[in-house]
Amino acid sequence: MKVCIYARKSTGKLSQNNTIENQIKICKRYADKNNFEVVDIKVDVGTGRDDLNRFEIQELVDESIKGKYECVLMKGISRLYRNTLKGLELIEKFDMFGIRVITIEEKFDSNKSRYSHGALDVSKITMYLMFSEMESNKIGERVKLTQIEKAKMGMWNNPTRVPFGYRYNRETKKLEKEPESASTISLIFKMYEGGNSIKEIIESLEKENKKPPRGKAWRDDTIRYILRNHVYKGNIFYRTDSDKEEVENAHEPIIENKRFDAIQLKINSRAKSKGKNNQRSKLMGMVKCSSCGSSMTYRYYHYNGEYYYYCIGYIKNGKSYCSSHKIKADALEQEVRQKTSKYLNKINNIKELKNKKLIIKNKISRLNTEADMLSNLLIENKVTKKHFQQGIYHLTNKIDILMNEKVEIEQKIRRCNFLSNFVNQYDSIIDVLLENRTLLENLIESVSVSNTGVFVTFK
Repeated sequence: MKVCIYARKSTGKLSQNNTIENQIKICKRYADKNNFEVVDIKVDVGTGRDDLNRFEIQELVDESIKGKYECVLMKGISRLYRNTLKGLELIEKFDMFGIRVITIEEKFDSNKSRYSHGALDVSKITMYLMFSEMESNKIGERVKLTQIEKAKMGMWNNPTRVPFGYRYNRETKKLEKEPESASTISLIFKMYEGGNSIKEIIESLEKENKKPPRGKAWRDDTIRYILRNHVYKGNIFYRTDSDKEEVENAHEPIIENKRFDAIQLKINSRAKSKGKNNQRSKLMGMVKCSSCGSSMTYRYYHYNGEYYYYCIGYIKNGKSYCSSHKIKADALEQEVRQKTSKYLNKINNIKELKNKKLIIKNKISRLNTEADMLSNLLIENKVTKKHFQQGIYHLTNKIDILMNEKVEIEQKIRRCNFLSNFVNQYDSIIDVLLENRTLLENLIESVSVSNTGVFVTFK
């Protein structure tokens, strides 16, 4: 019998490598003892997810169905799933396609665990899955409580992700200053305190070759996160079931407490002053810079009294990140107006869409007929159970693809009907679209601005 060994460790830590090796050794010994041929070994590492979409699980199912192996062998059911319902679903799916499942610890064998009438008996494995799920939940709760207690004592819970400006002391389990990066943090607060903008701070850091966190480029949101992060005044946060708690004086601060709080007031004051210009853009949130992919913001230009769309990537990070893309708001909206008018003339194709829907409907009907014929052949013992299962699997996949296409066409038909109603009610549909946010979102996916022109992507 061709066998695939399945082994899993729940994290990517090196310390768990022995766990994987141990699982494989136990499974190989079992296979040798029972004269099984091991044709493949699947190792699922560090996903932390308990769902059917894990790559290794999908590959395991697909290759089994295609006949690469006849049995899945694992050390224990907890390696497969710690969720009772999902574990049962997968075992039953394997059984439906004639794939044997063996778990060594629980002594479960899907070929032997059967009722007298031949159906799979999952009562025993269900019990083990429930125990596994309960133990997993208990471990999670214990870890959480331990982390809360450590946080209350000022300890840092995530040694692999230490805030920029600090390093992790493995003896005290606390944060301590890292001189080079701590001086960069001090400089950022000092410059903001002195009235410099975020853009000016970034330009200064780049000019002085200050290393950014984790080797990435200095970004606007990185500076804002640093300026708001309470860790720099010596505090840490931890989450309880109901709230987020703050521990003061957990470690040595980089920024003195009163000074940090004064800078927060300054940040809030600047944010309020920016909000004075409250005129809303008609295309807000839809306009993108084609060079860097950043959104484009709507701003008033004091020198000529007009509104423009500016590339946020350029504003935040300077010309080293993106060229200074900007376009007059009136010019952009006129371009969108013209392109939308052309598009509306093209999409009056409801009849064509309905014809496509009918063709797909007929294809689905034919595939359902094939499935019925295959079922009759099985009843008459003219095909094997395995051939029947493989045939149904492929037919179901084809039907699913067609059903998705049908749903997409139905959505397009509804959208055309939706727009047609407004065309009939208004003489100038374009003006209505540009003034009505709901209509815009139903029609336009995005607006992209480049040096060569404006490109509108419709839904």
